[in-house]
Amino acid sequence: MARDTEPTDGYTDRILKLLPAELTGAYLAVRTIIGPDTGDKDFYILIFGLILLVIAPFFLFSVLGVRKFINIVFLTVSFFIWCLNIDVQKLTEHNGEIITAINAYAPSIGTLSGYLIEPVFVKGLLIVWAIVLVPMVMRGAREPQ
Repeated sequence: MARDTEPTDGYTDRILKLLPAELTGAYLAVRTIIGPDTGDKDFYILIFGLILLVIAPFFLFSVLGVRKFINIVFLTVSFFIWCLNIDVQKLTEHNGEIITAINAYAPSIGTLSGYLIEPVFVKGLLIVWAIVLVPMVMRGAREPQ
């Protein structure tokens, strides 16, 4: 199945293309192997998540055959928001460390960074993404009644 959404795709087909199972499965597998419950190896989960985020567009294009630029961007951002929501508790636990790192590398967004990693904002971002943006990308597709 090609991963680009097409006007002729049904609603179910478009939903299946939103988050590629290969990316989410890889993230969950490594997260399970590392053991996220202990909290002492969160840095490795972060690094692996960032690696997946960087390679996601190339993986989508090369392996899964996604050719539309907007779909590659949409799927990559969807994967990022999904990862944030999976590990929203980690954001709370490491809030101070994250803000310190952001201030060190990008002091101009230091004040804003505290709000961007708040669990309420992250969950709200998922809601906005799911309610507003997903239908925009998937417009025109309706499941037959």
